[in-house]
Amino acid sequence: AFEPNPLAFKCLQYNCKTSINLPFGLSEKACILPFSSSSNVGAGHFFNPLLNGRTGGQLRSLPQSNPDNFESFPLISLDSMLIRNVGFVKMDVEGFEVFALRGAFQTINLCRPNIWLEVSPDLLLRARSSLRDLIRILKSLKYVPLWGIGEPIQSDIMFVPRRRYQAELSVSSNMTGVILFNANERPTWAGFRNHFSGYLSSMHN
Repeated sequence: AFEPNPLAFKCLQYNCKTSINLPFGLSEKACILPFSSSSNVGAGHFFNPLLNGRTGGQLRSLPQSNPDNFESFPLISLDSMLIRNVGFVKMDVEGFEVFALRGAFQTINLCRPNIWLEVSPDLLLRARSSLRDLIRILKSLKYVPLWGIGEPIQSDIMFVPRRRYQAELSVSSNMTGVILFNANERPTWAGFRNHFSGYLSSMHN
């Protein structure tokens, strides 16, 4: 497991004593991430250090705030870890999903894990990516959305390799309280686009 926030990392170590836990965040390349801390453990605001090709963040480029509230967290790519056995990936990275997926492209292509993402269009935009960027990279990896929980403003969504879709659907169709994006159909992105239609239409305009 990867967790760059020192306070959240302590919780991770306490709750997951038998797992390998690393104090890094995931992105497409190694860099430093500026972070505005919060009194709520695990909460805060990240600022994108990858804009305009720059690595590392500068306080003068961040929103006006008390500099004492900012920390710097190290980021690495998942591909750099050379992991060869991954069956499941869960990402909750505050809008940085596109960057983390770019840095995990080779690992995902090799292992073909199911991928559970927290999808928030607003957080994606805040990180200078978008819902369309997320769709584009997942489609390039030949993944499709299977089911999700939540509202368009923030949803937890399971993505699976296209070739494994039918087998996964037979299990997921028995679950209650979830959104099936393509129930009893060939896998497409139509249900996902419909779920986020308000955001996608506003981006198009």
